[in-house]
Amino acid sequence: MLATPIDGAPDELSHVVRAASVARGELLGQQRSGSAKYFRYVRVPGGLVKPGVNRIPHDPRLYVPCFAFHAAISAKCFGSLDGTSALQRTATDVGLDPPTFYAVVGLPSLAFHSRLAFYLMRMMSVFVCAALLASALSSVRSAQPSWLGAVGLAIAVTPTTLFLVGTVNPSGVEICAGIGAWASLLVLVRDRAAVIDRRLVQRAAIALTVLVLTRGLGLLWAALIMGFALAFGTREGLRRLMVTPVVRRWLSLVVVAATFAAAWSLAVRPLSHLYPHGAKPGPVSMVTIARQSFGDSNELYRQMVARFGWLDTNAPTVTYLLWTSALGLIVILALAYGTRRHVGLLAAVVALTIAVPVAIDSSQARRIGLGWQGRWTLPFAVGVPITAALILAWSHHADLITRTRLRGLLVGTLFAAQFLAFGQALRRNTVGSRGPLDFWLHPSWSPPLPAWLLLASYALALAALTAWIMRPDQPWDASDDHTEATRHPSTRRRSQDSHLDT
Repeated sequence: MLATPIDGAPDELSHVVRAASVARGELLGQQRSGSAKYFRYVRVPGGLVKPGVNRIPHDPRLYVPCFAFHAAISAKCFGSLDGTSALQRTATDVGLDPPTFYAVVGLPSLAFHSRLAFYLMRMMSVFVCAALLASALSSVRSAQPSWLGAVGLAIAVTPTTLFLVGTVNPSGVEICAGIGAWASLLVLVRDRAAVIDRRLVQRAAIALTVLVLTRGLGLLWAALIMGFALAFGTREGLRRLMVTPVVRRWLSLVVVAATFAAAWSLAVRPLSHLYPHGAKPGPVSMVTIARQSFGDSNELYRQMVARFGWLDTNAPTVTYLLWTSALGLIVILALAYGTRRHVGLLAAVVALTIAVPVAIDSSQARRIGLGWQGRWTLPFAVGVPITAALILAWSHHADLITRTRLRGLLVGTLFAAQFLAFGQALRRNTVGSRGPLDFWLHPSWSPPLPAWLLLASYALALAALTAWIMRPDQPWDASDDHTEATRHPSTRRRSQDSHLDT
């Protein structure tokens, strides 16, 4: 949040303008003749608008910062905001996006109108994502041995995810909601013979609700995640879930949220009016277009792992090598030790992570061009490491794996990859991607806190986090006073009958 300059993430100013307008009750804004439908003109404080020369010659309605798409240029050229509170009309190209995310993060703009408002709006995104990730961690750690599920979650939270979480961009919250949905649903449907943990139900429902309300594709990702989660469960377990009152109550919340999301998509049609995001293919067949889209899969993978700025800055090569090694190892072990059904489902998650973006990108290529971005796949793709880790935790080889040095190896790998990625992102913003390695000594752009302090704080926080999520297992006790459990009706009747007999 602090290491990224204002407008240092894709379309952040457009999202800020949209958030400030929604927080003031302007859900759609004005449409002007000659403008595409997704362009909306809304009234926001002037301190949230950056005047100056536009860097998109063919579209003067939008401002793109001087350092965007130029990794070697630091954020110094951006200058400052004037901080005026007077309302003015300005354009945003995300004027049709679902309003829920913007209504939440836009609240600080009601009291503040300049640089501070940006950071407070980012903080709102951080709070939401922190809650979703904390609940996901609580869910996966209930699978024994708990460190295996925690490792899967740690791999899912890529440097790209943390970068987006710290900016005003709905993709960050959407990814966190995807992580929460995968983690809580898989654990929920897996094994609860007689007791259904109310908290698992709540976490799963809240994550799904946030997922379907945040972005236009949330309904698709939620449907796929729920489908795979149901496939992991047994017929008896699913029947038990559906007859449990607490499950029905929280499922109704998800249905209401999904209904609102579907109604917004049908009425406003945000997915039918998108800004062109790539070169349109020539007069070629759909097979050729799909082949071209599939050829970008490696680039999309790198974007999902660690890509910063306006998709213009890569992490160090060693970050990709370390992350791929950790992900590949956990997936290979899951394929080797999982049951036949679990292995088939994991393979299907991997296949759809590749196939769904290709299908969507190809189908829309003639209208808006080929240009799918990796962050758009992450809400579903995070299911690969989470599923693989839980399969290992549920396998008969879990104790054997625990006795190896795998835990320490993965912790060290993820720590190094995250820290190097953060250092490169901070370097890119302070001195440019080609600047000196000791960028904290003479930065061209200075973040709110000194760069050396951000580096040190990040290392300490990362060390504490990895130690926390890898802490030793604690035996689960169904009689724990902090566990609100809902029993299956037949189980409750048996308990009552036993009590009467006594």
